[in-house]
Amino acid sequence: MSNTLDHLLQQARALLEQHQPDAAIALLHAADAPNDAARCALMAQAYFQRGDTRGDVYSSQFFSRRALALGSASPRMLAICAIANLRKELYAEAADLFARYVTENSAAAAQHLRGLALLRSGQRAAALPDGSISSGFLEMFGRPPRDTGLESERNNNPTAEQRLHMLNSSHIQLKIQQSAKLRTLVQARPGGKPRDPIDRVYLATLSRYPTDEELKTVAAYYKSVQGNKWPATADLAWALINSAEFLYRH
Repeated sequence: MSNTLDHLLQQARALLEQHQPDAAIALLHAADAPNDAARCALMAQAYFQRGDTRGDVYSSQFFSRRALALGSASPRMLAICAIANLRKELYAEAADLFARYVTENSAAAAQHLRGLALLRSGQRAAALPDGSISSGFLEMFGRPPRDTGLESERNNNPTAEQRLHMLNSSHIQLKIQQSAKLRTLVQARPGGKPRDPIDRVYLATLSRYPTDEELKTVAAYYKSVQGNKWPATADLAWALINSAEFLYRH
């Protein structure tokens, strides 16, 4: 049995080197060895190499997790599992896996993915372990290189590029649309007033209540939106973070 399995694994490796993941997957499925670390690692690699469907992402994650649990903790397997978790939006788990093999000497792409996982998992930029983790957004907004530790390293001067990013980027729009905290803020509460969601968005964004004139304008806009008021809330949040008050005082 061992000789047969070893032969199948060798064949599967050869197929993967020739970029034939479908043939490798079919061959490995024929090997009845669910607890063999090498087989699980090759299955993960094959599904990752094919990677053209959501099922392939799930399968590469499943088999890479299994391979790691069985002791096959090579950098390649850690990378496959980390990227699969990143694609499944399991950011905290992806960040932990990247931390096990990505260093300041790793390729720029690996450092970028690690930084992406850390930021998406909810960590603040200041919590990133080193300055080599790249982020276009942080660079645009004056991120210091951390060479000296002096406050003067940071550039806090506003730029036209920053302004355009806040106004036009899908990055900011998605942050607002996908914000669980913002949705929680505007949920109806027992005994609440119609203006309460507006007040909470203002308090969260500008740390103040809206003026009477602002409230009148926003209330009229909410009234013009039929049905679900979430689009109006997202528009309000977008307008406030692009206001001069937010940009220059917060």
